[in-house]
Amino acid sequence: MQVCQLQRLLFKHWPSLHDLALSNCGTVEKREVLRKHIAGLSLSDLQKLLVTQLRLVAADDPWAQRKPFLLEVGSCHT
Repeated sequence: MQVCQLQRLLFKHWPSLHDLALSNCGTVEKREVLRKHIAGLSLSDLQKLLVTQLRLVAADDPWAQRKPFLLEVGSCHT
């Protein structure tokens, strides 16, 4: 997913991630920055973002129930 599209999605649907949405693209592409911002999300919020909205993990994947896995996926994809 392109960084600009991710930032628009975050700005529109994730008020808690507005700082990330408004960051410059070069910053958002950094793994540690992404992980820092999404680490504060609950498991259900991570599932909504990564499984439902971004479709990075299949809904029926058993790993979709594990926060550490979702954090890893979310911090690796831009």
